[in-house]
Amino acid sequence: MPNVVTQQVPVTSYQRTTEKVPYTFTTTSYTCQTKTRMVPVTRMRTETRQRMVNVTKCRTETRTRMVPVTKTRQETRTRDYTVTKYRTEQRTREVPVQKTRMETRTREIPVTTMTTETKTRMVPVTKTRVETRTRTVPYTTMTTEERTRTVTVQKCRQETRERSYDVTKYRT
Repeated sequence: MPNVVTQQVPVTSYQRTTEKVPYTFTTTSYTCQTKTRMVPVTRMRTETRQRMVNVTKCRTETRTRMVPVTKTRQETRTRDYTVTKYRTEQRTREVPVQKTRMETRTREIPVTTMTTETKTRMVPVTKTRVETRTRTVPYTTMTTEERTRTVTVQKCRQETRERSYDVTKYRT
């Protein structure tokens, strides 16, 4: 059977207490500040300008000029020329023969004689005659004329504008 004994035992207990103690610490606070500065702004404006432009205008015109033309015509002419005609004839001559006695012998020897005779024949002759002809030749002349045209020119002008914006400044 158990033996129940009652006795006093020392006990440690803890209690929480709160107290305010001042101390120093670092904080960062943000404030918004508005600053104005000059910002260069480029503004473009379209303007119309006139300028003189050289324009070459081609025009075809017809001109007449004299051109020498050589015309060839064939004509027939008569001309005399010499024709040599050969004719064979037979002649007889005496030829000495060395023998104890002299005798005359006849022999035929072909002999060529020349006779000159004149003949006429037709010979084609080309005769050249220079004649002048007129011919119309088209050619192009160019004249320069000045034209005015309107050209759109973009002109840039720089101007300064003010703009406000927010700057966040950090202060420790």
